[in-house]
Amino acid sequence: MRLFLLLSCASAKIIQNTHKPICVQCIHYKPVHYNEFTSDLNQCGNFGKKNIVSGEIVYDLVSSCRTDESKCGEEGKHFEQEPHVANKRIMHAIVHNGLQYMLLGGCALYIASFLYMTHI
Repeated sequence: MRLFLLLSCASAKIIQNTHKPICVQCIHYKPVHYNEFTSDLNQCGNFGKKNIVSGEIVYDLVSSCRTDESKCGEEGKHFEQEPHVANKRIMHAIVHNGLQYMLLGGCALYIASFLYMTHI
């Protein structure tokens, strides 16, 4: 009996960070059109640096924001739930795979735009 308990405990899965918020569900998450939607190389709209000449903002990578405790950190201190994650994913997919959608006659773009605009 003791051996069975030892083996069952050893085979139990322990998944870390399940209670922490994920960046792709945050309103500050900015997927870059050339990356996959869930890439660590996407940007956080909450942190970055503005060029004082051009006004262009270069946003920090989400992966660096989550490892930097002075920013969002591992706990996601500045996380705010995005209410329309599904629409954000659709819009990103359209931009990311734009040519494929254009070949479909723009129908997908129209539908996604409608969905996005009606839920803002």
